[in-house]
Amino acid sequence: IIEPFIKSVLFILSTLGVIEIFYKLPSNKNALYLKHGYLSKFDGIKAIKFTELGRYIFDRVDRYDFKEEEEGRAILEEDRLIVTLIGESPIKILFLETIGTKISSNKYKLSEDSFFRKVKNREDFYSKINEFKEKISSDFSQVWAEFFKKMEDRINAIKVIDDYKVLKLENDKELVNFIIKNKEISKLILKAEEFHILIKEENIEKFSEILKENGYYFENM
Repeated sequence: IIEPFIKSVLFILSTLGVIEIFYKLPSNKNALYLKHGYLSKFDGIKAIKFTELGRYIFDRVDRYDFKEEEEGRAILEEDRLIVTLIGESPIKILFLETIGTKISSNKYKLSEDSFFRKVKNREDFYSKINEFKEKISSDFSQVWAEFFKKMEDRINAIKVIDDYKVLKLENDKELVNFIIKNKEISKLILKAEEFHILIKEENIEKFSEILKENGYYFENM
């Protein structure tokens, strides 16, 4: 069971251009594989060899010029998020399988969910976009442009702002009353809630100076 399975996987890798296979096809008379010593129709493999692409995928070489073996052409439908491949193109196939859903032998449908399937962060997203432009196409119709714009808005919907700080006050009524009533401090504070105040990084020093002038000490770490 295991041997025919492995050999069938080798055939798939051969189809994707990862390896070359020397194969002796059983004759029509040998259709009954077990009777003639064949475990399966894949059992005629005699030898395999890595292609340049295969050597790169399996870390035999450090670099690979993807454009060398690119023969296929990708066509984007103008009114639907579907990519059609014309000709053989293992690199395009491997890429499209990571961002889309195969709907026929040479067609892939893209959606936000399929595109984000292997995107972990903003860097991954922009890397996929650049890869799409390089391997598939950079000539977008309005439908495609809106698709990428919507995903970009989604990936940038929440940002971490580093130039703000949240300060926690001790439950000191005297300190809290002082901060509430001081007009200079009230101009620096953006939000205050449950003994926490939000303040811009650039105003921390001024905030600290006002506190020190009134007997409170605060050190910005």
